Amino acid sequence: MRRNIKLEVPVFNIHPLRITEGWIVRYNNFREIDPKKLEAEDDRWFMFTESLLQLYHEKSSITLDLGWYPDLSSDGNYLVLIVKNDGCLIASEILSDFSLNDWEELSNQVLNKPIEWQRKIAYCLDNECNEYELIILIDLLNTNDKELFEICIDTLRSFSIEEGKKLILKHPQILKRVNHVMATTTNSPVKVVLQDFLSKMNSN
Repeated sequence: MRRNIKLEVPVFNIHPLRITEGWIVRYNNFREIDPKKLEAEDDRWFMFTESLLQLYHEKSSITLDLGWYPDLSSDGNYLVLIVKNDGCLIASEILSDFSLNDWEELSNQVLNKPIEWQRKIAYCLDNECNEYELIILIDLLNTNDKELFEICIDTLRSFSIEEGKKLILKHPQILKRVNHVMATTTNSPVKVVLQDFLSKMNSN
């Protein structure tokens, strides 16, 4: 039987922003809470999500995204992503209208495309959770390109855990490589992404 749980979380103010002209606030869930002062079991960790703040600069087509990774975790860190060009949003809208034949054609051609094209398509795939997207991302993980590998892992984090697990666990070399990169990288944002991916893969 489902039970409702009431969290004892007081109201906290949103961080005031001082932004220059041209920026649009798409959403702001960034609360005035210092994570260094919270105990591991504090209910306020539920306010530390992957979607804290997003700003958009229309003239420059730049999106700034602030989140907490891993989501809701006392072991997490803030991560800022800056994306140039909203072409990815347009591409995602096009992909959402794909037929089965379109997906089959893309799946058959993706590995023959230039590396920059592969990076862009990996970034544009989202969490619609159709099998073709998952297969494409897993195929692209068989790359020697470090950036493409990291983009694919980052994108896979947003997919349904169960759907992603079923396919990823059939390819143990993926987790082996993620663990290797985790142990060798000095790039903190990349390490946060990889940790979040592994935590989702290891969750029950």
